[in-house]
This record gives sequence, C-alpha cells and structure tokens, in this order.
Amino acid sequence: MKIPTDISIIDLLRQRESEFVKVWSCEEGIRRLLGMVDYPFPDPPPLPSLRKSKNRKASRQLPVAQDDVTAAFGDAPAKTPLTLRALQAPTENAYRIVFRRGNVVDSSFQNDPELIKILHGLNLADFALLSVETVSFTSLSNWCIVAELWKNSEETLKEEQQA
Repeated sequence: MKIPTDISIIDLLRQRESEFVKVWSCEEGIRRLLGMVDYPFPDPPPLPSLRKSKNRKASRQLPVAQDDVTAAFGDAPAKTPLTLRALQAPTENAYRIVFRRGNVVDSSFQNDPELIKILHGLNLADFALLSVETVSFTSLSNWCIVAELWKNSEETLKEEQQA
C-alpha cells in the first residue's frame, strides 16, 4: 500500500472507532438511567468485518519487489514489539493512543490492544505512535488518564532537538 492509502485507512479506522464510542456512550447512559442494570440491547447488525468469507481460490498476484515494499513502508522496523497489559477494571476501560499524522498530533480511544500493536509496528514517514495510556472513559469530553503504558522516546528526542 502507498502512504496516502495508509493514512486514509487510519482516518477511517479512527472514524469507525469514534462511532463505536458513541454507541458505547449511549448504552452506558441507558445503563446509568436504569441504575447500572444491563439493558437487553438487540445484537448489532452484521458488520462487514465480521462476515465470514467463502473459501475462494486466491487470485494470483505478482510478487511485490522488495524495493517497492521499502519505498512504501521504509526499511524493516527495528522496533521491539509493544507489550500492553490488560485494562484493569473498573478504573480503566480504554486505551488512549496519541499519534502524529503528518504534522498533526491527534489522539484516539481504543479497546483493541492488537490494533495498537499493529499501529506501533508501522514504519511510515507520515505516521508515528507517540504514546499509549489507559483511561477512565465515559464520553469524548469526559475521560481521565489512569496510567501511561508507553511513550515514544525517539519522537520526544526529535521534539527536544527542534525546540
């Protein structure tokens, strides 16, 4: 994939996550109104990501030259794998990731540690994961950091050198 495609995918994943956060907030609001009793919500509609694909013969693709991969994603990452601990209920209910996309620093709330590990492994010039924190999250405007799990020391060093 090309860098603009990767950026578009990250933007869409962030938009998808914010929609899930809205649903979660609505369900939590109903739960609070009922005195913290679970409401029997119907199952969500089938999402494309949950569909089981039929076993089809894989289309033959030409092998990608290593130079193309290096041009698209940079050299192979020399990063150590990111290890995240599980969220500790009841105080922690989400991960907050802070990332740089181009020249913009942004953040997103995630529940999937595997997605965070994938983002950490990306080696792109226009994207860098800056930190991972656990948060107590009730809405997009009401959350607080519980613990910082990881911080990108390379990005911190770059910021200090630019200052």
